[in-house]
Amino acid sequence: MKSIVIILCFIVSFSVKGQIATGEKPFSFNETNTSSKVPPRPLKYIEVLPPNLDKVKEEDKTASFYRISVAVDVLINSEKKKDWKNISGGGKLWKVAIRSKGALSIDFTFDKFWLPEGGKFFVYNPQTQQYIGAVTSEFLQGNKENPKSFSTGLIYGDTVILEYYHSDKNSPTPIISVNRLYYGYRNVNIEKTGLGSAGNCQVNVNCKEGDDWQKEKKAVARILIKFPNAAGWCSGTLVNNTAKNQEPLFLTANHCLQDTKRNFKYDAIDSPDVSTWIFYWDYESPYCSNEYSTEAKSTVGAQIVANNDSSDFALLKLIQDPRDIPKRSSYYLGWDRITTYIGNEGACIHHPRGDVKKISFYKTPPRSTYYLQDNINNNGTHWEIIWDKGVTEGGSSGSPLLNKSKRIIGQLHGGYSSCTEKNSPDWYGRFDVSWTGNDNPDKRRRLKDWLDPYNTKQQTLDGIDYIPPVPYNLTITNTMPWGFCKKAIFKVENFPLDEKNATIDWKFPRGSRMTKEIAKNEVEIDFGTNYRAEVHAIVNTKDYQNLNLEVIGMNNNYVRSDMLCMRLEKEKDNKYKMNFVLDTLFIKPLTPYQRQKIVNITTNDCRLYQENSNQEYLEITGSNPSVRATITLAPDTCPDEPITFYLNNITNGYSFIHTEESKKLGDKPDDKTDTCATPEEIEGEVFSNGWQGARRYYFDFYKYKHPYDYLDEETKYKTSAPTSRVSTGYFEIVPAKGYITAHQPMKIQATPNGAELFIDSPRYVGYQEWGKAWIRYVPEDCKASKWELWDFSKAGYATNGYFIDRDKGYSPGTYSMYPNPATNTVFFSVRQPQTESRRGVSLFSAQKNALQNEPYQIEVFNTAGVRVLHQEGKGTIAEFSVAHLPAGIYIVHFTQNGVTHKEKLIVE
Repeated sequence: MKSIVIILCFIVSFSVKGQIATGEKPFSFNETNTSSKVPPRPLKYIEVLPPNLDKVKEEDKTASFYRISVAVDVLINSEKKKDWKNISGGGKLWKVAIRSKGALSIDFTFDKFWLPEGGKFFVYNPQTQQYIGAVTSEFLQGNKENPKSFSTGLIYGDTVILEYYHSDKNSPTPIISVNRLYYGYRNVNIEKTGLGSAGNCQVNVNCKEGDDWQKEKKAVARILIKFPNAAGWCSGTLVNNTAKNQEPLFLTANHCLQDTKRNFKYDAIDSPDVSTWIFYWDYESPYCSNEYSTEAKSTVGAQIVANNDSSDFALLKLIQDPRDIPKRSSYYLGWDRITTYIGNEGACIHHPRGDVKKISFYKTPPRSTYYLQDNINNNGTHWEIIWDKGVTEGGSSGSPLLNKSKRIIGQLHGGYSSCTEKNSPDWYGRFDVSWTGNDNPDKRRRLKDWLDPYNTKQQTLDGIDYIPPVPYNLTITNTMPWGFCKKAIFKVENFPLDEKNATIDWKFPRGSRMTKEIAKNEVEIDFGTNYRAEVHAIVNTKDYQNLNLEVIGMNNNYVRSDMLCMRLEKEKDNKYKMNFVLDTLFIKPLTPYQRQKIVNITTNDCRLYQENSNQEYLEITGSNPSVRATITLAPDTCPDEPITFYLNNITNGYSFIHTEESKKLGDKPDDKTDTCATPEEIEGEVFSNGWQGARRYYFDFYKYKHPYDYLDEETKYKTSAPTSRVSTGYFEIVPAKGYITAHQPMKIQATPNGAELFIDSPRYVGYQEWGKAWIRYVPEDCKASKWELWDFSKAGYATNGYFIDRDKGYSPGTYSMYPNPATNTVFFSVRQPQTESRRGVSLFSAQKNALQNEPYQIEVFNTAGVRVLHQEGKGTIAEFSVAHLPAGIYIVHFTQNGVTHKEKLIVE
């Protein structure tokens, strides 16, 4: 198997840039360095004896994977003083030269590896000047007290130098401990550039046959698997999961976990650490011929999370995320575990003998059998495949078998196909068998716990391209003792403080200054006399580059114009409360040109015309990448209490500007004296919904967390509920002065029915579609009363209840979901529509009873459209838990009797 990753050049140096590193040349490559700063004496080589190659080749006849090198135990470390040199200018250099005669390639594993900040580590061939580096601390796991293992890729030839350089001679000494050298003995042909190791019937993935598989090929990698006694090639692929969070889960073959002598095996339960394995990405010929290869990129290390020999699968979680490789886009293959129809054709993308990426095609239906058996068995663990074009070879093991829909249905175990035996079969472990681990109860022996983390029970999942995500629920908040008038504290919440290279660049473009850095993600700002202030937090993490969180806005490369209304309210005692809410925002990578665009910021009539209320609104429009909102306070309106900004729940999804929630806003001040009077009618003022004709508005307190606890379902639907906490008292409703404007008086009839309430309005034509009102509940014993302020946004719409036309007696709403927002258990129940106009009465009719034995299904989707929960049952009451879901907005689908009802759910 040929493993040269780029064309070798013997005149100028070249870098194996694939291993995540800076790409800079070793310190000693600089002629000035080597001539004047480093002592000119020749290096003394550590000679490592080569293995017995005759014995090695005999072992290869029964090897479990395609071996290319043999391990030799060594003991080389950075502790010997003789290997260190001080460099003029204040730096220091450590160099060790190693030679193993006749080796076609050399690579290493390190049982301990730690570098101080600023240190640079290189591996190179001094003759060809092929090198890996610089490896720096930012690419490594562990710390000085707990150094981790490490591994380097192939350096071609039999001579290698290990070099470490630091510009400060007083810097801490690195921990570099080499425990194994791998002696490459086959399929590393330098003169032929390493291409063409595979059979001549193989098809390069960039031939015309592979034109329709260009996205899928990006998921497949070549693996340099390393054992204590040997190393070799396997293949594998990144795989998507139902969370669609681009977790670096990698599917390969279980037999790739076992060494050639079959006396050592990695395992998810007993020995899951494969931190020395190297994953090569994009190693392929750019053309159909084998003239040369593209530059391969690589990541190091993984943990085995699940494996099973029944269907021969292994699922790894990569330590170094391929998303961190510069200028590279990943792909995550989808999967299909439906077996009733698997199609007649598909493909496999693989690295036979470690060669550049190939693609093979089948055009006959896969047959269910057991491994290496021809007899069809529907309970078999493998798919038997006969190839139409191309075959598989050693090194192809673990590669994905894809159906016509380009979803994984298996991974390669083994077989008999070759370029001389094209019609001989291969066997792939069935994905659906791997899903359950052949009914294994241990999650370390099956796929479903890892690829369906929310137990959605999806049968199929499409592949996805990588989109740089924003860290979930990243929030910027602040506490302003004097609004914009003096100082403020800003903090980026949920910032990954444990991520070494995560940074925040704070900017204050209008002359404000930072007076104190409280923490890495928290600063104190002095605004001085600037009453129009801006604060920017430029966040850089492994998940996002140059994410701009701003008090005046945030990045938004959304494809259409959006509008956000922000209100600054003046409450009692001249105190202000301002909410700037953007619940979910879809953020895409930005081009430099897009970052330079200017977003329009305008004040407009997106406001309420209220009596004695100082409010400001801003409209934010445009599809530009940086959406901004600017808050302005006059000098004489500084609030007495903190103002809070929050940009909340930034995640991969769609843009939700949340302005329609019915919610409790607060208790009414200066509560009236309790009264035992129970009026049939009370006068009040609320908004109509702006439609012509009389309307009755329905509000369900059961849905919006009434403080007097929730009624059970049976009680809720009785026309006269016996509970003493809610339904035996009455509700009083008056307008919230200062919150809504008095338009036309309305008669309000408040009749308790469980926790339900009806409001009748007169004929009125208007434009307001929402309103707020004080609600007072008076218990029957009159010993206490409770006022609450509720905001019924777009009252009368399905999001917050429904309206009843008094003339027609019709209600479109037949379902109720509560509580909402929710943190744990949610109920979804059938509520029978009115069949006659009776004030304050819900009819528990035979129509509802007819649904008692009808099956239903509950489906919950996140804002990206991913189903995160699925549940089935019978009856008119569904109960499901959202305790496992992250906070955010979800859409609930309740399907019964052929009708699907959709409801928005907020999980806190």
